Amino acid sequence: MKVDLAKYSARIPTQKGLELAYVDYLEVAPWNHREIATELGSTRRYATVGSVLFAAAIQLSQQVGFDGRVGLHSLPHPQTEQFYQKTCKLIPLERDAAKEGLLYFENTKELAELFISEAQK
Repeated sequence: MKVDLAKYSARIPTQKGLELAYVDYLEVAPWNHREIATELGSTRRYATVGSVLFAAAIQLSQQVGFDGRVGLHSLPHPQTEQFYQKTCKLIPLERDAAKEGLLYFENTKELAELFISEAQK
């Protein structure tokens, strides 16, 4: 995972202009991806790697005073977009023409706290 703390600000209307941690990319090994592991006839070795990495992005955002706000562009795959929206509690905002039409997601302080509390269960 690569996180940029320097040049991004929130787009959600209630958060607009506030600083956030931008996840430039978040990637897990193919054998940890449910769909690929199934195609290979194996089981995932580490089932929650993506969630653990995303939790680290939230914690970094909190540590630098951004209240857990995180933004990212998702690869155009339904499972990936669903992971960010349902599991990570991110809000889909817009397809971004400047980023090849990728769907842009963000959270709020409250959604970051919800994700962390659910991940700890």
